[in-house]
Amino acid sequence: MKLKFTVLFVAIVFVLMACGSDNYESTDVAPQSTTVASPRPTGGVVAESVVVEDSLFEFDEEFDFDDVSMASSEEMANLFEDVLVLLPEDSGRLLSYMVEFSLETEYFMEGIGALWDEISRLNGYVEHERISGRNLRHPSEERFAHFNIRIPNRSLSTLISFIAAEFNLVHYRRDMIDFTFLYEGNEGLVDDLRDIENQLLEELDDEENRNTRRTANELRDIRAHIRRLEQENRQIERDVNYSIISISLHEVIFVEPLPVPPPPTFWESLTNATSISLSFLGSTLQFLFIAVLTLLPWAIIIAIFAVPCVILARKLKQRGIVKQQQYFDEMARLARIKEEKMNKGFLEELESPSDQS
Repeated sequence: MKLKFTVLFVAIVFVLMACGSDNYESTDVAPQSTTVASPRPTGGVVAESVVVEDSLFEFDEEFDFDDVSMASSEEMANLFEDVLVLLPEDSGRLLSYMVEFSLETEYFMEGIGALWDEISRLNGYVEHERISGRNLRHPSEERFAHFNIRIPNRSLSTLISFIAAEFNLVHYRRDMIDFTFLYEGNEGLVDDLRDIENQLLEELDDEENRNTRRTANELRDIRAHIRRLEQENRQIERDVNYSIISISLHEVIFVEPLPVPPPPTFWESLTNATSISLSFLGSTLQFLFIAVLTLLPWAIIIAIFAVPCVILARKLKQRGIVKQQQYFDEMARLARIKEEKMNKGFLEELESPSDQS
């Protein structure tokens, strides 16, 4: 009977192993993917590697992905090449521009270097810069940079075209501020204050003027107001010569997924399960052995104090038992004596009537 069960179990195991190997060997092969790597482009957005499934796309002839990236970059550059920038000498107005960019790139440090070179070439400068790098423990962490740039208005369209061609444009905004009315109003106000200043000077030189101190204070306030207005106009003249560009640059890292391994066969699953079980058993025994070694000193210390207490308790218990036994023996002896006396008196009462008769 045992032999039949053994043969049946072995047969079932072999059947399962054979079925598992046949199923995994006959699994449909996943569509192969073709990885097309491209070098760093001069502009636009091209991933470091483009994955194309053969089952979805079939090309009759060789296709150049670099031409597509270059074409998209040129189109983006041409789109921003015609950005209209009005200059004071051409329009007769005092205009200032504020431009905001949100950009993405796969080539973070190379892109920053190219941007700095272009800014220097266009006679611009960086007012503020902040770069957030990555931690060495996290090499796939994406970096970030922010810049505030001053660029001459004549070079603004050139820099915008360069940025649009070199980086992936996520957000773009341009604001034009007209300082003409403010500048002309300040100049008119300065002329009026100059007239008031001359009147105060004449009053201050007048010998019949008795409020010279008040006149001097008014003259000081007028001159301070004139200096503030002239400083504001000088700032406007500076702003209309240089545009402000705010750039937020984000690094993009494309991580290719790891290939999915084929499912294990029955024998591999059985081997893995046995290995995991033995490993868990070994870890458990190791943990118990370490726990025993850890608790052993405490157990010895507790035993040093507990053993004398246990011995003393046992002695006291034995002494109590002895005393209790002695008490019971004494009570039994007294009971026997009492019983003997009662029996003796009963016998005497029985014998006394017989003697009288």
